[in-house]
Amino acid sequence: MNNDKIEECRIQNCFLLRQLLVTLLTVLSGGIVGLFFTQSSITKYFFIMLGVFFLYVFGVEFHKNNVELNGYLYKRRAKQ
Repeated sequence: MNNDKIEECRIQNCFLLRQLLVTLLTVLSGGIVGLFFTQSSITKYFFIMLGVFFLYVFGVEFHKNNVELNGYLYKRRAKQ
C-alpha cells in the first residue's frame, strides 16, 4: 500500500470514530437526564456521577480525535 492509501484509511477511521463518539455522548447524556426523573435513591446519584465521569472521558476522546483528524486534513491541504 502506498502512503496515500494508508492516510486515506486513517482519515476514514477517524471519521468513523468521531461518529461513534458523538452517538455515545448523545446516548449517555440522555441517560443522565433520564435519571433525574427517577425516584431519589443512593444508586441514582451513583449512576449520575458514573455517567458524568464517562461523559467527561468520552468528551476528552472526542477532542483528541478532532485534533488528529484536523491534523490529517489540514496537512493534506497544505501539500496540495
